[in-house]
Amino acid sequence: MKIQDVVARSTGSLVRAKSRTILTVSAIAVGAFSMTMAVAMGQGGGEYAQRIITANTDARSLWVLKKQDDQGTSSRPSEYTGNPTLKFNKVSVQPIDQYDLDKIAAVSGVEVIQPVFTINSAYVTRPGQKQYQADIAVTRSGVRQIYIAGSGDNLNANEAILPDGYRQALGFSTPQSAIGATVSITVINQGEPANPPKTFTAKIRAVTQQSTMSLALVPSSILVSQTMARQMNDYVVAGTFAQNRFIAANAQLDANASIDDVKQQIIQLGYVAQTPGDVYGALYQFVGVFQLVLFGFGIMAVVTAVFGIVNTQYISVLERVQEIGLMKALGMDRTAVGRLFKIEAGLIGLAGSLIGVIVAFGIGMILNPLIVMWLALDPGTTLMRFTLFGTFGVVIVLTITSVVAGLFPARSASELDPIDALRSDRL
Repeated sequence: MKIQDVVARSTGSLVRAKSRTILTVSAIAVGAFSMTMAVAMGQGGGEYAQRIITANTDARSLWVLKKQDDQGTSSRPSEYTGNPTLKFNKVSVQPIDQYDLDKIAAVSGVEVIQPVFTINSAYVTRPGQKQYQADIAVTRSGVRQIYIAGSGDNLNANEAILPDGYRQALGFSTPQSAIGATVSITVINQGEPANPPKTFTAKIRAVTQQSTMSLALVPSSILVSQTMARQMNDYVVAGTFAQNRFIAANAQLDANASIDDVKQQIIQLGYVAQTPGDVYGALYQFVGVFQLVLFGFGIMAVVTAVFGIVNTQYISVLERVQEIGLMKALGMDRTAVGRLFKIEAGLIGLAGSLIGVIVAFGIGMILNPLIVMWLALDPGTTLMRFTLFGTFGVVIVLTITSVVAGLFPARSASELDPIDALRSDRL
């Protein structure tokens, strides 16, 4: 029997048993839907996580800290080593000083080493306006900003980038009207006895809009040059233990350096060095866990569908005993009979997986823009990305799985004795 005849006969058998066929195809479709959504969300979520990391960090940079005491826990303090610590996000860290900066700067591949400042004892104002608490951060190359007026490229020492929230609070009617104006940033010394506050004047170079992809304080901070930030930080901590000490350093690498090689060199010097991927690795972990959960639901549905296929095919064999006996009596060999039932199982898997993939694609196309709108994400964000490789992979895997599930009933049908089958009273 030709293969097209076998396919036609298999299709006819499935159509005749349409109730069982529909139920089994539906079970496969549920599994295909869950697996397709898992693949799409994993792909889209991974890309979104990468966009967040790219938006918040410079890909060719390393976050460097002093190696910390790893014996401390949330319930037990770390041993005091004689070196006071600095607080960063409620975590005590061993400070980095100029000796450490010079040591890291000497590593081959490090182009620039910059200390990390935390300037929060400051307020900003301009003539005729109230004073507002200000967070100050250093502008960094490679960190994505959404400019709604002006541009922050090549920021000069006395210039600043103002978030739109500060622009509104300081009374500028439009983002464009703030460009070129000056603001006064006053920092407060934390020493004992404290020195009088010191005011820095900064010219507004650009106004930024907060991005939903930002994880750090940067979008809500006034961005200033490294020079101005250093001057502000030095005045804030003058007379305190934090003078000339920093929570961390940012190492910018040259274009030809291998980030992994430089990282290992810095680690060998006794420091902790982290790439942007290391710092925000929890994002990828969350995406991976979420994807595994969806895959788990899909696999459970597929396992249920596999038993459904086996059951459907066995019932089909029992109902068609005389038909099988007649086909064998007319010359169909065991291989052809087995192939008939394998193709039936494969067609169930193919139909179910195609339906599941198509439904997942349709729902994903509808949900993706709605989720972006509900979560107020940046335009163009895609949280569910369907790829040809992913969707066809699901179809191929489920079709093969269905064929494997049909092997046992196919073998049972192929081993029927034609004489006994013709004598059977099963119709």
